Amino acid sequence: AQFRDYHAKKFSGQGDPRIVDEWIQGLEFIFEVMDCPDRYRVICAQLQLTGDARLWWNAYWSMRPGEKAGCTWDMFKDLVREKYYPSYYRAEMERQFLALQQGTRTVDEYEREFTRLAAF
Repeated sequence: AQFRDYHAKKFSGQGDPRIVDEWIQGLEFIFEVMDCPDRYRVICAQLQLTGDARLWWNAYWSMRPGEKAGCTWDMFKDLVREKYYPSYYRAEMERQFLALQQGTRTVDEYEREFTRLAAF
């Protein structure tokens, strides 16, 4: 199967910062299923950028001619997260994680919240 057969989500850079990680995790799942080599992951991910995210990506590399070919999947993820996953949001998620207590939640509810916050 080819990448397009998996109907990966598009990413426009709009909305809740959590969308960034959901989008990246969705792509990583597809890449694992496909056994996609690192060098093709960035190419496939670029194809899923739309709107503001695509404009940002093109502008970012237009200021760095000749460097784009060296962009790894890890670099891509770091760049996208840095741009669309603000540090203040990450800090808030970390604060919530460190303050997390089960309280009146069921074990399942607590585990879901723990897992959600641990991703940050």
